[in-house]
Amino acid sequence: MSRPEAESLFASQPALIPVYDELEQWILGLPGTRVLYRKTQVSFYARHTFASAWPPVLSMKNRPDCYFVVSFYLNQRVDHPRIVSSVEPVPGRWTHHVLIASGSDLDDVLRGWLLRAYEWACQN
Repeated sequence: MSRPEAESLFASQPALIPVYDELEQWILGLPGTRVLYRKTQVSFYARHTFASAWPPVLSMKNRPDCYFVVSFYLNQRVDHPRIVSSVEPVPGRWTHHVLIASGSDLDDVLRGWLLRAYEWACQN
């Protein structure tokens, strides 16, 4: 069950709250992980931030009507069709964005990226 903060953040897309809940439960199962709810996103920390989830603010062409974004942070760029954007805001720190429109998007590929990001956050 979501925390009130998550329900508030994802209120514009209530159908995706259970999907977000599943994601959060998996991430919080990683040892030492903490969650921080902010006004526009949820951030996940180990030693450092390694992932976040946030609802879109603006509608965009060629995107689902109902989705949220999972961002994960690594020291290298990952190229994959599911990654809709990758940026390097700081040298050596890549931010990758993945769209989540249903529970099937929380697959082993996404979990693998999140696990890599978690491990990198624990090391640095």
